[in-house]
Amino acid sequence: MSIHKERFNESLKEVNSPSSQTSSGTTSDLPDNYKIINGSDRDYVIPGDSEEITRMEMFHYTNFNAPVEDMLDQGGIILDLWGRTVDYGALIALLHLTPSFAKPSEMAKSYPKSSFVGIDKEDSFPASEIPRNCIFQIADLLKGLPFKDNTFDYVYSRGMFSYFSIVEWQQVVEELRRVTKPGGYVELVEFRPLLNRLGPYSSKLQNAFVTFIQARGGDVHNIPEKLGDYLAGFDDLTTDYVSTPIGWRGRIGHLNLQNMEFTYMALKLPLCKFMGWTEEEYDVIKQNALTEPSEHKTWGNIFYAFGMKLLD
Repeated sequence: MSIHKERFNESLKEVNSPSSQTSSGTTSDLPDNYKIINGSDRDYVIPGDSEEITRMEMFHYTNFNAPVEDMLDQGGIILDLWGRTVDYGALIALLHLTPSFAKPSEMAKSYPKSSFVGIDKEDSFPASEIPRNCIFQIADLLKGLPFKDNTFDYVYSRGMFSYFSIVEWQQVVEELRRVTKPGGYVELVEFRPLLNRLGPYSSKLQNAFVTFIQARGGDVHNIPEKLGDYLAGFDDLTTDYVSTPIGWRGRIGHLNLQNMEFTYMALKLPLCKFMGWTEEEYDVIKQNALTEPSEHKTWGNIFYAFGMKLLD
């Protein structure tokens, strides 16, 4: 286990102790279908009240669920599709509504024995502070990845739900399977953009976004919840989801609300054009929408699935 996970689990023990609960929320605030991770040393998907947990530790917690940490520590080859491999990629990085997901360069710093490849459809890669064990490459999933069969020990994809049709999703996963080594893992992580406990203004923006995505051929209703279906045929197949608060339960809720604001800012021009709203009308809706999550205790679900490619 890496030092990041050890420190994170220690922090979780502190957060989940009775003395750590504050007015920002207790377990009694959680709705019946708000899912947390169960276990002796970690109960919440991401802790909400401890200032001791840094954003980087949250990066590493949310960044993978597959049993690959030993491989990362010892040295493997990782392909990371970080939500910018298709058009509107900047939006999807925000739509996760979690503090953030670690980019390949950040993961590379934490696992110096492993090699990381980050891909994007366009050249929007970091220009500086790139570790020596990390490279970026332009690639289009639907046109095929520029890698040989059985190249990677671990392939991680997140934030693609709105970009591919159901048929395209199967094509994408088959391409990920192709470049994964036998015995390697493929993991898919998607945030379901249909939030729970919305107010009238945030509901209006969510409905507009859903209509916008569907008009582009995306599927916000089924793809996040059926990730495991696309990994049929993989061994050790695991699917689950965790929930995250927006605007409540302390620090994590505050960070999620900030990400919601960034999302609304990114969506302004495309939604105004699509819905026929003026920018002034949008600003009014947005400002009112941002006041609602803390009052309504808004929350969302992050779905994940991972499986091991069968050995030859």
